[in-house]
Amino acid sequence: MMWFKPFILFLLALLIMFHPAVVISTLGLILSMYFLMDGFAGIALSVEIKPAKGWAFMLLNGLLSLLLGVIVLVGWPLSSAWLVGLLIGISFLFDGIALLAIAGNIRTTG
Repeated sequence: MMWFKPFILFLLALLIMFHPAVVISTLGLILSMYFLMDGFAGIALSVEIKPAKGWAFMLLNGLLSLLLGVIVLVGWPLSSAWLVGLLIGISFLFDGIALLAIAGNIRTTG
């Protein structure tokens, strides 16, 4: 049974190397499903906590996630490439902001 995981990883590596468009399309579809589920969950949670403070932000978050999921699903598979690029760009942006914030708090010694 120890041979199964390396075998699967080898097949996945070949798929990624020779068919990257399939991988990006699949990732876009998975992300679309995630956004749809997150949107429905956010809307349901906002209805449950409605008298509490901040329920409107949860509702807005759910609606935006739902909208993004629909946009990606309607444009799939062509929307997968820009979605992956957008998410990577957002990740890099927040990584840079976090590093700048940390660097601003470091005191120089000497």
